[in-house]
Amino acid sequence: MEGFALRRIGANRPPWANDSCRAIAFFRRGPQNMTRPAQLLRVYLDEGDRFGDRPAYVALVERLREMGVGGASVFKGIEGFGARKTVHAARVFDLSTDLPVVVEVIERAEKIDSILSVVREIVAEGLVTLEGLEVLQLGSEECE
Repeated sequence: MEGFALRRIGANRPPWANDSCRAIAFFRRGPQNMTRPAQLLRVYLDEGDRFGDRPAYVALVERLREMGVGGASVFKGIEGFGARKTVHAARVFDLSTDLPVVVEVIERAEKIDSILSVVREIVAEGLVTLEGLEVLQLGSEECE
């Protein structure tokens, strides 16, 4: 996804931002301004979660790429806890491999259903959130 950047829109939202959602703009260099509705899918899981012989987040990103999803990003947390209330943290003398991980996908709403079926298949335990947003694309190519 070279050439892309994510920017969270704050209190001074542009006119295209829907007040009922937190808007994230998807930017591509270029002169054209187009907006369209999309969804942000977030999958929260632990770094140590597995799917077969691979980390679940790796398997999920690979499957999403095979499906033709426009992009996916993985973010690794430095500390967090989940439903079991066990704190996982990256500390100097702690070799924890169970840190929180978030996989984010921005995609058209109609494609999210097929993505959710893949998430259900790969992620045995975790949390999934969906947010409506507006996508602003700058450039001549359309994001798919």
